[in-house]
Amino acid sequence: MNQVSSIKMINSRQLAQLVGPTLSAMTLAEMINLSIWESTIPSVVFLNGSLLFVAGISIVRVHNFWINSWTILLTLIGWLTLSLGLLRIVFS
Repeated sequence: MNQVSSIKMINSRQLAQLVGPTLSAMTLAEMINLSIWESTIPSVVFLNGSLLFVAGISIVRVHNFWINSWTILLTLIGWLTLSLGLLRIVFS
């Protein structure tokens, strides 16, 4: 493994250490508080979409690696987050 691949793997692990617990906490919180989806305020949906969009762009900008390994999951999460954010902004 050359030095560039080694650095990319370290960055992938660091990003996974950030994304993994965040997604786990968000999923658990939403499962516990299902009632939050009963009343949605358009401005809050727009704000949420903006934050998701920025998070997705951040992930895609630093980790847009389409290689056949577990690191592609981070790239897919980035693109899905970016897309969901854009949808929430446009259709809030």
